[in-house]
Amino acid sequence: MQSSITYKDGIRSGPFKLWRSNTNMEEEGFYRNDSLHGQVKRWYSTGDPASVSHYKNGKLDSLMQVYSLSFELKKESFFKADNEIARIEYFEDNKIKEIAILDEDSILFQRSWNELGVEETDEVFITGTRKESEFFLSGNLQYECTYKGKNKHGIEWWFDDQRNPLKINFHLNGKTLISHEIQYN
Repeated sequence: MQSSITYKDGIRSGPFKLWRSNTNMEEEGFYRNDSLHGQVKRWYSTGDPASVSHYKNGKLDSLMQVYSLSFELKKESFFKADNEIARIEYFEDNKIKEIAILDEDSILFQRSWNELGVEETDEVFITGTRKESEFFLSGNLQYECTYKGKNKHGIEWWFDDQRNPLKINFHLNGKTLISHEIQYN
């Protein structure tokens, strides 16, 4: 393995790159005071992108995207100080499989769908909630928000007229945790 790492006063500080023995890139990012900081990209041994993560002072912070070997987005995880707080998982066709709000090892809110797009969410996550929705003239969903009482709770999202999600907000008992624009290949 080859590497290019920037040091300042004997401490990793600045950009770095790691290559595999087959000369394919393995990892690229930035160190600040000997800790990962900023965007870090990783690649499979084939040279295909594996993940893009964001760090703050050595801890996962913000968005991490994980790709399949065919460069399909498989998962987007949202971190705060190394703790995963929300996740979106995708099927191979880029349709959403599952959305979850997390606290360490506990799932606080979750919605899931099968490959046909039929919702299969466990009742424990929807009991006591209600949805408010808006529709395009075509009848396709344009906006949907889940509430628990008067508070936004769970997911709030916007769609294009082809039913593709454009933006999603994660809420927990009225507090907005994440606001995320959804990207498509």
